[in-house]
Amino acid sequence: MMILKNIKKAKITMEADYYDLDNNKGYMKISIPDGEIIEHEKIYESGYGSNHVRRALVKLSALDNMPDKRVVRWY
Repeated sequence: MMILKNIKKAKITMEADYYDLDNNKGYMKISIPDGEIIEHEKIYESGYGSNHVRRALVKLSALDNMPDKRVVRWY
């Protein structure tokens, strides 16, 4: 599970800080048109959870009003 905070949408980019359950911080910025990662500060060297964060940002890009935070869960 990851928690996205500081979610920001610009004309062609989406970005957010994300946190794991131990409150370790990561950051991701994606391109809205193609969903490609532009910038990424990983929490884990393996990139654990990164694809879920990217997918959540792609889905959030369709919204006009960004939430304060978004919880991303998977199993």
